[in-house]
Amino acid sequence: MMMVQIAQATLAVLSGLALLVAAPAAIGIAISSGAILLNNARTAGNATVFEGALLQTQAETSQVDLTGGSRVRFAANSRGRFFGDHVDLDMGSAQIRSFSAHANGLTVRADGTASVSLEGKAVEVVALRGNVRVFNASGINVANLLPGDALDLRTQGAGTAVSVTATRISPQATKSDSDCMMRRGRPCRTPSPTGSSSQPSQLSGGK
Repeated sequence: MMMVQIAQATLAVLSGLALLVAAPAAIGIAISSGAILLNNARTAGNATVFEGALLQTQAETSQVDLTGGSRVRFAANSRGRFFGDHVDLDMGSAQIRSFSAHANGLTVRADGTASVSLEGKAVEVVALRGNVRVFNASGINVANLLPGDALDLRTQGAGTAVSVTATRISPQATKSDSDCMMRRGRPCRTPSPTGSSSQPSQLSGGK
């Protein structure tokens, strides 16, 4: 009888340890002024974000403060899945600080702050503060942005023959663009000066 009880206690401990190992780690806190969807469950106010969590905003914005000090702000009507070192953005717009965002096969890495928006098959990137680098699915650096740069990026091809077309969408983006993005759900483009034109440049993204 004693041996059975010991075996049951040991099994309970092992089961508890297995659950701890299997449980995803907490990676941040979502701060929202209104309701959000976290893993498709409606949540109001603050909520813990775990590794692999899917967060979607509705009418309001949401800010995720990550444990490493990075920050992600979702505009209204945006959706993405969070991981410890990046967010997979699949709808809307996000402002990232010292973090990475994956969108439409591209990876945007911000040393400072950048806004990333999905516009159909295009990824709009605005460097708000610090340097911003863009990589394709093969890990090749296809674009570099300095503060004030704004590009419309589109991938073409497949496999190892991927290229990226970059079109400048704004001669100069300012810090206020980030607030505008949060209000409207996308970056606000600054009109080009009279007489200027946006010339697309082909950036090699593979061999």
